Amino acid sequence: MTFSQVKTRLDSLADELQRIAQRINGIGDSADGAEAALNALPTNYSELISEVDAMATASPDDPAILAAKAEKDLMVAEYQAAQDKVAAVQAALA
Repeated sequence: MTFSQVKTRLDSLADELQRIAQRINGIGDSADGAEAALNALPTNYSELISEVDAMATASPDDPAILAAKAEKDLMVAEYQAAQDKVAAVQAALA
């Protein structure tokens, strides 16, 4: 390989690394956006969560209410899993 060819390949590698770095920064921006959206959920849905729990306590034998509570519980678990994933991405990029 000539010096000119080496330099051309090094420039190509530098460009490729820059594109990858931009993608990684985009992942961090996406994670930050997901974190903000997740942080808004408790404020936006706390009344609903409390209401479903209160209804389940008041009517523990109502199948419709128990189904709604099970659905809510699943969503709370999904929320917590999403928080953990965002935190892991952010930690990996730190």
